[in-house]
Amino acid sequence: MKCLSILLALVFVLLSDSCKKCKSPVFIERLPLMKSYFGNYKPGSWWVYLNRDSTKKDSVYIDNFEVKRVSNGDDCTAADETTFDLHSHYLNSGNILHTTFGYNGGDISTNIVEMIGQNNILVGYISAKSNVDTFYSGHGTLIYVYKLKNYLLWPRDSTYTFPEVTKWGRYVIAPDFGIILFNPINSTDTFSLSKFHIE
Repeated sequence: MKCLSILLALVFVLLSDSCKKCKSPVFIERLPLMKSYFGNYKPGSWWVYLNRDSTKKDSVYIDNFEVKRVSNGDDCTAADETTFDLHSHYLNSGNILHTTFGYNGGDISTNIVEMIGQNNILVGYISAKSNVDTFYSGHGTLIYVYKLKNYLLWPRDSTYTFPEVTKWGRYVIAPDFGIILFNPINSTDTFSLSKFHIE
């Protein structure tokens, strides 16, 4: 009987301990790498792209912008997750890209950018960890991610030379700009940034 009492007391302690709520979680800032490449995606910002022979133009803008606090009760941390819709004619064949700047499930130390297209198809996914200064691909995608130095966006105009960019599948992204070049889905065309406005 004494063993049963001890066992019940132990179960009670374990259950009550697992029900404790984190009262003041530690706020985790977004990683500097993610901020520099994707921090400019805000309401009021827009980007205009031209294809290589300037016969097609694409405008990209944001709506349904929302920031919400997410938390991980296991380690008493919290962070802000941003979601919005990215509108474009060529970026995703005229379909809206539902975009999330968030975290890898409960792992708040891993920042992600996830773009979901029509029929909930994953169109883009990139992530970064707090202990590295580069992006990596994941989430089952077989996309190469690598950095390039002194990237010339328009071959005949050195005005658009970026000191460092990241090639991410069919996108090229740059700090303080976001996507500066993309290849549309099911196309051999290439669109490069020509004008932009960052809020």
